[in-house]
Amino acid sequence: MASARGAVIVGGATPDATDRLAEVLRAGYPAHTAYDGDAVLASLDNSVDVVLVDTRLADLSLHSLYERRANSEPYFQIGLLAASGETPQWIDAVIDPSIGDEDLRQVADWLATRATYRKCLDTFYNLASKHASLADEEDSVDPAQLEARLDRLRAEIDDAVADLDDESLFEVALDGFENEE
Repeated sequence: MASARGAVIVGGATPDATDRLAEVLRAGYPAHTAYDGDAVLASLDNSVDVVLVDTRLADLSLHSLYERRANSEPYFQIGLLAASGETPQWIDAVIDPSIGDEDLRQVADWLATRATYRKCLDTFYNLASKHASLADEEDSVDPAQLEARLDRLRAEIDDAVADLDDESLFEVALDGFENEE
């Protein structure tokens, strides 16, 4: 993708395992570690694209993580580090903690691309709405500048579309509209 890669937060109950996963990802991403739920939630900002969390992480409610994402505070993809078991529908990926390094990078790339696509869609929608409202009222925003930003976003969205399959495009575009389970 043309845009800069966002950060990855790796939250785990075991510092050695958490550090190993983060170290693997640092080759391609700003990767940060968190060893408790509060640290994961405190790490969330607009630079974060991916959050990988261990199901054994103390004091982290997966539902609170979902609520943060659903409220766009900020938008990110969630990967659950779990060998198996039942997971909520809104988890974007289930990752075996013993995953190989290259496979981990591929999953992180996939999740980051999905996050970038969603952020671009949200920004595009907001700018397109603003652009449309200019036809109805006088505003201090230059329509040519908005059109140029929309063109840049169209290009970023096209880049993301090239890297994602149809199922991912559909899931990400509708994320937040599905019913929680």
